[in-house]
Amino acid sequence: MLVVEGLEVERRGLKLKVDRLVSSRVTVILGRNGAGKTTLLRTIAGYIKPRRGIITLNGRDITNLPPAERGVGYMPQHPVRLPFKPRDAIHYFAKVFKVNPEPVIDKMCLEPILRKERLSGGEGQILALAILLLRGAGLLLLDEPTTGLDFPNSVNFWNIVKSLNIPMVYVTHSPVEAASVGDEIYLVENGVLKGPFENKLRNRIEEMVEELNLYKKMAGEVEWSRLDQKR
Repeated sequence: MLVVEGLEVERRGLKLKVDRLVSSRVTVILGRNGAGKTTLLRTIAGYIKPRRGIITLNGRDITNLPPAERGVGYMPQHPVRLPFKPRDAIHYFAKVFKVNPEPVIDKMCLEPILRKERLSGGEGQILALAILLLRGAGLLLLDEPTTGLDFPNSVNFWNIVKSLNIPMVYVTHSPVEAASVGDEIYLVENGVLKGPFENKLRNRIEEMVEELNLYKKMAGEVEWSRLDQKR
């Protein structure tokens, strides 16, 4: 469980205050561009030092520990693309972290991706998440992981995240994404973290996302009539 208390961060003119943040499930941080979402995530990860406050993970004070010793996995908004084929990347990092990659490959159904030579943006994000899981971190920090992805790839990523059953803090500026992914939602507004708010919209959002998936609907031409057939 992640607990953040009395946190104050000041960076490049941005001031952020967090009275209390608790995360043991999928916790979404929602906020507009420039609200301080990434600053909060990087502070938890250890890349920004707060002016004051305490950060604990599973009862251990990690406030002053370097990133590598915190036991968290941080996925920035634009992960570094490495010069490996997908399968080579998974096995390379499995050796680095001294783990068997097969459980992650099976859990995330990665085999179709690993057969490819090159990946799309969405597939690259899924691979980046898989590599993060190899670390065996007690907490994942995902910074707007679907930025730049098309709608079907975003929905696929959301479904994978929800299936993992791993504690994580998930940052987004999209209310639809927040309601689709989060068990609970915090809002960053005017430099203050507000919440948590129970996600009461998940079932409705999942139905709406399915309804709005025009890629699937138009491809099957279900309930859609082509204009040229009407003329």
